[in-house]
Amino acid sequence: MSIGVHVIRDGAWVASTVSTPSFVTFDDGRPAGLDALIRQLGADDANQRQRATRALEVQAKFLRSWLSSAAKEADAETAARIKQVLKAAGTDHGFQIGAATLKFTDGLQALGDRRMLITGHDAAMHYRSFVIIPGGDSIEVDPSVRFRPGRTVSSALVTGGGDRVWVPRTDYDHAALLDLKTGKVVGTLPDARFNWLLAIKADGTLFAAPGQPPGGQASKPIMVYQPGARDDIAWAPVTSVATSSGAFCVASDGAVWAERADSGVARFDGKKWTPVPALAGERGVSLLVAGSNGEILFTAGKKVGMVSGDKVVRAATLEQLVEQNKDAVAKAFPAANPDGLSGGSVALFGDPAGNVWLREPAMKVFTDAGWQDLLKETLAAGGKSFQVMSFVPIGDGSRVLVRQIAASRGCLIARVVNGKLVFDPLQHEFSRSLFKAVRDGEGSLYLSGKHLKKLGKDGKDEDLAIGGEPLFCDDDGNLWLREAPLARPTELSVWKSGKGTQKVTVPFLDEYDRFVSDGHGSVYVHTNAGLHQFLRKDGRYELVKTHQLTEVRRAVRAVYSSLGFLVETDRLGFQGEYMLNLVELPH
Repeated sequence: MSIGVHVIRDGAWVASTVSTPSFVTFDDGRPAGLDALIRQLGADDANQRQRATRALEVQAKFLRSWLSSAAKEADAETAARIKQVLKAAGTDHGFQIGAATLKFTDGLQALGDRRMLITGHDAAMHYRSFVIIPGGDSIEVDPSVRFRPGRTVSSALVTGGGDRVWVPRTDYDHAALLDLKTGKVVGTLPDARFNWLLAIKADGTLFAAPGQPPGGQASKPIMVYQPGARDDIAWAPVTSVATSSGAFCVASDGAVWAERADSGVARFDGKKWTPVPALAGERGVSLLVAGSNGEILFTAGKKVGMVSGDKVVRAATLEQLVEQNKDAVAKAFPAANPDGLSGGSVALFGDPAGNVWLREPAMKVFTDAGWQDLLKETLAAGGKSFQVMSFVPIGDGSRVLVRQIAASRGCLIARVVNGKLVFDPLQHEFSRSLFKAVRDGEGSLYLSGKHLKKLGKDGKDEDLAIGGEPLFCDDDGNLWLREAPLARPTELSVWKSGKGTQKVTVPFLDEYDRFVSDGHGSVYVHTNAGLHQFLRKDGRYELVKTHQLTEVRRAVRAVYSSLGFLVETDRLGFQGEYMLNLVELPH
């Protein structure tokens, strides 16, 4: 439970996340307007009495002590009506506002003139938001206003006139300008990433950031928004669809596969989404992996299968699918072009000998000698403290890098010999226990460290004459890296054939940003400042333009589609909603 005190002009709101907020006046008197409502309870006009009763029922729980005191002082008829209001309010957690009973309070903020903006969940766990005025009317606001201030969402800001408020919305929606008289949204910020509101001027100019300052690159840049001013920012077209999970893949033809929340598993061909007949009715997709010739491997609930054209091969488990289709799986998912290489790991791949390496549900390798338990074998080879986290194929997969959770404790190089796993220790010193593995188009791996290490596709390994963190390899074989020490985190070095060719500055770059290449001499970097487009001219990369992506936040995963799209997925809110964003790359 969290408790907050929100001080305003003549009192303070005291609120917690699991109980009714209360309003306390500094002079111990009743809130302004309450006495007038109590007098209306005894009015001769029935409509006046009804309006007063409704207004007091909305506020009865946080005005309980004052109402109890007023009942003792009022005439018998008015006292009876006050007691009825208190009885209707009840004593359980949550409180009645109109037809809604808020069971949990998510966000509260004092807005001045005794008003409180409150967002909570009703019994059905739906968001509801209200503006409450002690002793006065209370209104429900637009249901899209979800206010939960915290580490990524700031407090709301009241405009100079006091009749409107800028509200940062949860679930990464656009910050909204709320009319406090009507409860309607009358404006929004153009970019949903800017949910930390910094300040507002008397003329309505709003200053906002993508994160709480000081927060390094994550709290930059700052947006200066002037309502009604001409927008001269270049926007990249984005199409967003709600998906049932974060699982998606880009097939060998560039088509995007995902389980849409509204229609099930579907395929995007660059123009429209079409349901996949072979997977009609499949729900709960947790894994989609693209093969080299149009194949798609999937898991959906307890179902597992591989789609190839109009045919679907199914099995009870992923292990069983591999056992029954070993050669087909190894051919469809070669190590030379693994799908899902993100964060230094892959889902599965086949090596040149036809062995199939599997990450889930447990790390195993299926060989002619049967299943080999990677976890068990690495304990024997690396010691009892060796805890496997992931594996990455080198080159064609004849060698595989096996990393443990603490990379600084050492990694192993695995091979299959006569159906059995054998291991060699990797001689390399990682920097700051940070593991970064970037794979180039030929399959060589570059590892972070005081000196970068290249694990060659041909079995030849070498230490490079530079240290730092490898971030990306483009289609021309250039390695983009952040050198050590990190004196200038936005400045990268571009290396090729073991030599540095130039320095490149990527505005507001941080460790979570995504790189893609859509062809020779063309690289895109997605940061908080937007989508930066770099083109190579006369042998050197230049930043030619930055495009804004209004619907795209911090991507969980990003993949390039040959249809001309950057495909990103992000997770929204605590209920686990996912959004798939198709960014049309500018040319």
